[in-house]
Amino acid sequence: MKLVRNRYKGVVFFGEPGSGKTTAAKVLTDKVGGCELLEASLVLKFALSLKQLPKTKGEFIARVDDGHKDDVINRDKAREIFSQLTQKYSKTIVAESMNALVDRKYKDKFVVIAGARALDAAKFYKLNNFLIIYLECPRRELIGRLKSRQKSEQEVKRELRHEEEIYQTKKIKKVADLVLDSFKMSPDQIANALLDYLQSVC
Repeated sequence: MKLVRNRYKGVVFFGEPGSGKTTAAKVLTDKVGGCELLEASLVLKFALSLKQLPKTKGEFIARVDDGHKDDVINRDKAREIFSQLTQKYSKTIVAESMNALVDRKYKDKFVVIAGARALDAAKFYKLNNFLIIYLECPRRELIGRLKSRQKSEQEVKRELRHEEEIYQTKKIKKVADLVLDSFKMSPDQIANALLDYLQSVC
């Protein structure tokens, strides 16, 4: 099966840390042709590569590229850079930059975006013709998944708390086009449910 741009430019996966966003996005991309998988963190990695941030939001958005997408950035540094960008430019700077990059470089492809954050970003993506997917998962399961990444339970709870404070992640469920349970569904089932949804609305 091949996904093409029609009603949507692509899909954006949201959810708390450990909810399976990136895994589901990769499975979806592997299932279909004509897709481009992008991580929203590439904007943060690009910003981190700069010696100095551009003065204006327009200049930053125009310069964003995916040349640093394979760089590694931890969650604490990501939150720090996110806060710097939103304070300097706007609450939706990451989403605006991703949208501009998609239009500039991937306009002929259906795009799958993983690792997206923030309620304001979800609203922006939705207004710009992206399908918003929210993956929910019971808190106890999230903690277990994150602990398997060599973190203590205290560290995991702190991370989840910080994520909610900064990104208002749980509120995204209210604006999502499709809400799926990553505890009850496998990544493959999530991808199939999404494909069924796209076929029904496009």
